[in-house]
Amino acid sequence: LIIVSVVTADMQHTNFGRQFQQIEKEVVRLATPFFNYTLVRLPLFYETTYYGFAAAVKGNCAVKCMIDPQQPYSAVAVDDVGEALANVAADTSGDYLCQTISL
Repeated sequence: LIIVSVVTADMQHTNFGRQFQQIEKEVVRLATPFFNYTLVRLPLFYETTYYGFAAAVKGNCAVKCMIDPQQPYSAVAVDDVGEALANVAADTSGDYLCQTISL
């Protein structure tokens, strides 16, 4: 079982963190005695973040959004996520079983 989560799942003070932390805890609690799982924490997708800003970038030569420019930030392409999840699912070494990984 592969569960997609958010990179802020450990941050109880954030909206996404609070919500996804509960989901992750329940998945681990329910899955552990019965089957293996992998929690995959993902950042925002380029496709949803940047494509929505195309007009602003063309008009202002800048991305304007509510992100603190002093904080580290990364986004990931959906194609890359798909490839990574396929590799996790196909892995036979057991390295990802009952683990939490961040992309």
